[in-house]
Amino acid sequence: MTLDYATIRDVDLTALSEAVSKWRNLPGNFDTVATSFRTDVTKGLRDSDWHGESADAAFAKFDIVEKQFQAASDEAKDVYLLLHDAHEKFSSAQKRLHSIAKEITEYTAQDKNGKSHQLLKIGVDGTVYVDPPEDFDGNAAALQKGYLETTRAYNQRVKSAIMDASDADDTLHWALTQDHNGRKPGFDSDTFHSVKDAEKGREQAKEDADKALHLADLGGANLSLEQLAQLNDFLAKHEGDPYFTEKFATGLGPKGTLKFWAGVYNAHQGNIPKGDAEELRKLQTTLGLTLASATHSNSDAMKAWKDDVIAEGRHQFITDPTKTSVGPYGYQIMSSLLRHGKYDSTFLNRYGDSLVDFERHTSAPNLWASGGQLYEDLNFDLRKNDDGKDPMTGFLEALGHNHDASTQFFKSEDHFDYLTGSGDNPRIWPQDNAEYVPNPDQKQKLPGFDSLGKALEAAATGHDAGTPPTAAHAVHSRDEAKIMHQIVTKMSENTDLVRPGMADSLGRISAEYMPDIHRAIDPNTGGNETLFPIKGAEAKLSERDVTRFLHTVGQDPDGYAAVNLGQHNYTANLIEYQASHPDAYINGLSDDRQEATQRMIQSVSRDAGEIEGIIGAGRDYALEHKIVESDDSYNTALGKAGTWGGSLVGVGIGLGTSQFTGPGGAFAGAILGTASTEIINGIVAPQDSEALEKAVYRNGADYETLKNDTVTTTRYAIGATQGLDHRDVGLFQSAAADSVESGFGDARDGVKKYFQGETSRLPKD
Repeated sequence: MTLDYATIRDVDLTALSEAVSKWRNLPGNFDTVATSFRTDVTKGLRDSDWHGESADAAFAKFDIVEKQFQAASDEAKDVYLLLHDAHEKFSSAQKRLHSIAKEITEYTAQDKNGKSHQLLKIGVDGTVYVDPPEDFDGNAAALQKGYLETTRAYNQRVKSAIMDASDADDTLHWALTQDHNGRKPGFDSDTFHSVKDAEKGREQAKEDADKALHLADLGGANLSLEQLAQLNDFLAKHEGDPYFTEKFATGLGPKGTLKFWAGVYNAHQGNIPKGDAEELRKLQTTLGLTLASATHSNSDAMKAWKDDVIAEGRHQFITDPTKTSVGPYGYQIMSSLLRHGKYDSTFLNRYGDSLVDFERHTSAPNLWASGGQLYEDLNFDLRKNDDGKDPMTGFLEALGHNHDASTQFFKSEDHFDYLTGSGDNPRIWPQDNAEYVPNPDQKQKLPGFDSLGKALEAAATGHDAGTPPTAAHAVHSRDEAKIMHQIVTKMSENTDLVRPGMADSLGRISAEYMPDIHRAIDPNTGGNETLFPIKGAEAKLSERDVTRFLHTVGQDPDGYAAVNLGQHNYTANLIEYQASHPDAYINGLSDDRQEATQRMIQSVSRDAGEIEGIIGAGRDYALEHKIVESDDSYNTALGKAGTWGGSLVGVGIGLGTSQFTGPGGAFAGAILGTASTEIINGIVAPQDSEALEKAVYRNGADYETLKNDTVTTTRYAIGATQGLDHRDVGLFQSAAADSVESGFGDARDGVKKYFQGETSRLPKD
């Protein structure tokens, strides 16, 4: 975009100059931190006699951190050099304009009275022109002609200054929007260090976009494997370049994009050679990422592209001339590409609204499984029974990658009910494979259910599915809490709505709503808000709904593992928090600190027992009724959940920030989470942990053993709590053991009460 004359002439460059100064110092700051990390953290450990798998894993992490410090320093230096160069160019252009304005004041002409007037002037747009006095005593036309070359030279200088500043501005904007790492996390040491360097990069991006478009214009059905690989390389290289992605998307056009991808699929059906299949899977990913990036542009061209892609969803694309009336719908083609990348939130919601409306006014979703549609599959991913004919699956995958869009979509109760099956005229999910099955059994595991779970996870938690939660994510918005409320209340009312493939996501959601769950099941409503503090919005759940919901989620190994680890993380951190912040809750119970602390521990431990008792009953029920064939499935799931469980420690008790500002200050903040970390490690990898006295939660068929395991973990959490008087720890541990047992009893009573009239869900005695 070309800057105007007045903007360049009048702009205050002070802020940019200050930014340049700050960036100049940043590389050195990173280097200082890196040196401290090496000398104060890693050197002593590397020089020690610490050996084994844990040491190797730690040193590998240290290497990554040290490399990132260096990359951060390099990137900061490049940004400094780039900003410094841009500032020089802006400043130079501004000085040149000021110089021209000053120079032209020296050109004068006299009127008939002999008074001098400025002859050359400059307009608001920067144009230098001859302006003779009104009563000029002479030949004005000759005067204009005489200064023609002079004004032309000045105007060329003005134009040159404006173009130099505009080019620098455009290039700087382009360079600062680049992310050579693409989806990879971390700092990038391979960035631009000058405007000239960035100009070369931008020119290369334009050239690559033209080459990529040339390949795509050949038609998706006509590309050789070598050409597919070339296109993949271009798209992968520039996935972090908004300029490239928009140029490619708009160059291909909305209809052209859909025709291209449909053509690719039509040309590669049946038994695809392994090398071809890998290249095609890669293209599905790189093309999806490219289009996702492009949708974030609000240019007129991209607005039109997004509008037209949505409109084309209702039209069929005939990819095979021999099939005059059969072809994939635009929704099916586009949803295949929505599986990869983070698409614009507004675009996704408009697309989803359109897709739902289309389904409700046609024979879809049965249409997606129609035996008359013998056209190609639309998904190169390897997920079983996921041919890509059901466009809702790809759309929900996209929502799982964009939590803002998912929250916005599912806060509509109409959308929620339609997709989860909790309302009137719910969606019938198709069996997405070559076999045509009208109205398939909705209790079987369908790929769309897994995608629905991910989308709900993103909607309710405030972070994308599959990404670790942080403390900030624990502060839930009103819309997120509303969605959690709907999940629990409606899926507890009809537990069949916890579809196969969804429970892992529902378990992770539950783990991030532990304060809300504890409030729901805690029998002591007085002081509930201070015992279980919530900084954001509360989901407002009932004991009945929580019991039925967690029992159902607990039947699934992955769901059980997520709730188990979430409960332990919350309980350990909550005891730590309350013991170190007596004014928050304890001091309001009694003047006797020991008695008040014990009452706090008893309440928290009872609730921990009830939660473990509920999901333990679900685990027992699943084994008893052969819903899950082997208890080993639960043990495997606990082991797999270790990395995710470890990320929960940073969430703490859900206050959104470091929860330790009480006695002990920085030291207490440093040790917070130690107990929960050790407990989680002991649960997921008992063979590598010495924290717990035994392996826990390994025998789900024995309810009594599960209770004893919860006693073990809760006792450990109390023993590791820093804010307790060590003389009282034994007393507190004994009281906690009794409370856990009471919680298990309450869980049994609750399961019996809230599943009354249904198949017995009670664990065996």
